[in-house]
Amino acid sequence: MKEQIEIVDFDLFITSLQALGKVINSAKFIINSTGLTIYSQAGYARSEFFTTAIKTKNEIDFCFDDISMLNKIFTTVKNIHNSDYSELEFFYEKPVIKIESTKFKTKLQTIIEKDIANSISEKLKTTLTPVCEFTTNSQIIKSVNNHSFIYHDIQSLRFYLNTDASMQNNVLYATIGNKTNNMNNLLTLKFADVNFGSISRELILDSNRLNLFNIIQSDNIKIELTDKNVLRYKIRLDGKDDAYTTCNIYVSLLAA
Repeated sequence: MKEQIEIVDFDLFITSLQALGKVINSAKFIINSTGLTIYSQAGYARSEFFTTAIKTKNEIDFCFDDISMLNKIFTTVKNIHNSDYSELEFFYEKPVIKIESTKFKTKLQTIIEKDIANSISEKLKTTLTPVCEFTTNSQIIKSVNNHSFIYHDIQSLRFYLNTDASMQNNVLYATIGNKTNNMNNLLTLKFADVNFGSISRELILDSNRLNLFNIIQSDNIKIELTDKNVLRYKIRLDGKDDAYTTCNIYVSLLAA
């Protein structure tokens, strides 16, 4: 049975999927009359993704194991149509997704759910209460990452986030290096402004975790430390015709 997928804002859908693809590479898509929902997990991170950029009359679900490939195809669609999708048809006919126009045609093979079972999660049922919130931006995160050149062993490289009473108040600093090795050089840089709350111990991240907070370029990135010792990053993107995307990313911390 063929189910038409309504395109509300295809550009927003592409931008949102590109961001999600930096967190996961396999996902279960659930589309209905309100939009697209994806609950996913990948090791130390899980995400709750929702967008109204595409919809269906009847609920459908399918799985993909290569989000990066999808992003390449959707980017090709965008480039060929120059963001004019008026003649584009987008529908699901199990087990394939079909995208067709007078300029482009493709079939995308879906997979069965059990093949990516480890990547699928459910909506978070545990209530997470923020105990501290801090604001940074993409340029700062990029700068902190770039300064990791002082440390030669990327695998054991760590970013230690903490306040420092001897320096500026209400500021979160990132110390780059590895404190378990006394021979290592350490570098401390400003990372964020603390909006409320406090941190009782260092928050330890590796490079992969740090980069999750920069999947969308922004001058205003708000990150919460929750009572479950998990960092939560909230994203909202607004598109045309009241379309929007929201994404909560939960990142576990490394042990000291």
